Amino acid sequence: MVRANLASLSHQLEALREVVGQPITVLSGHRCRTHNDLVGGADRSKHLNGTAADVKSKGWTGSDLRIEAAHLALEGKMLEGGMGVYADKPRTLHYDTRGYPARWER
Repeated sequence: MVRANLASLSHQLEALREVVGQPITVLSGHRCRTHNDLVGGADRSKHLNGTAADVKSKGWTGSDLRIEAAHLALEGKMLEGGMGVYADKPRTLHYDTRGYPARWER
């Protein structure tokens, strides 16, 4: 199941990379439970099943990446899901394929 989720997630991130026009760095993808706990991940983190990634791209803020990903989701070019930016990582976008829209900036 995790492999299939990661394949789907990779496909979604490729759509974003095409719009950005340059590489996207995956800072955190699939995590085992132990690592998730060590980094302070949520108990039900989407990273645990391979449906989430924290990404960045040179010259882009997390908010900019979120706007582009949201447009792609509206156009049906990316799966709808969670898209968030955290205050301590403003250049990073959390994206997941949860199947319904969730947006945050904290």
